[in-house]
Amino acid sequence: MSSNIPFRLLLSGLLGAGLAACSNDSSNSSSDNNTPISGKVADGYLAGAKVCLDLNANQACDDDEPSTTSSSGGSFTIANATATQIASAAIVVEVVIGETIDEDNPGTPIDRTYTLTAPPGYGFVSPLTTMVQNEVREKGISPDEAKASIQTRLGTTVDLEDDYVAGSGDGGSNASEFERVHKVAQVTRAVMQNNIETVTQVLDGTDVSFEDVLALIVSQVLEALETIGSAVDNNSGDFDADALVGSGAVDGASVDPSTV
Repeated sequence: MSSNIPFRLLLSGLLGAGLAACSNDSSNSSSDNNTPISGKVADGYLAGAKVCLDLNANQACDDDEPSTTSSSGGSFTIANATATQIASAAIVVEVVIGETIDEDNPGTPIDRTYTLTAPPGYGFVSPLTTMVQNEVREKGISPDEAKASIQTRLGTTVDLEDDYVAGSGDGGSNASEFERVHKVAQVTRAVMQNNIETVTQVLDGTDVSFEDVLALIVSQVLEALETIGSAVDNNSGDFDADALVGSGAVDGASVDPSTV
């Protein structure tokens, strides 16, 4: 009998260790499956926009992708994503016509669609990060390289990942530059809305994918980014991004229907 006691103790210890290992694996898996990612979305802050992780890289929010809806202040938290998904998938923001509100114009739901994107892991999504992500997709460069290129075109040292809405109102040394970048983002948004309408009408009935449409639109904006920056700098009086675009000051950013 005494010779069996050590064996039973050994067996019990092995079983206990095995159960503990399973428990730890389960805990790690559960944690990985519920890793939250939080941030903000803006032209001005966007409330009521759909935010998702673009797992299949089609630049749209599909039903089976981790997603949420932004709240006041443009805040969002996607709670049902894994760490791997967060590290590898771009962020997509879809404006919901009639529901999404740009807090630059509170109380007035947006009536024309547009889509914003950002590289994986970004905590701020805007028209400017959309250009960064487009460069990453189209040229195969890193987010940092894309960001540096766009900063050069804009003539700014402001980090395009930073919240320019908060930065323009915090009284800091870069407040005026953040305000300029915010205006550039507003003009970019207005141009994107116009271009989406133009391209959609021209391509109606074709099988061209939305990701190709968005790439065309954003690439055109990038080509005219210096023009947009100059138009913002030369604007006098009350700033109105839609009126500035309508004035023809940034026509170089518009897609030519004959070349679509």
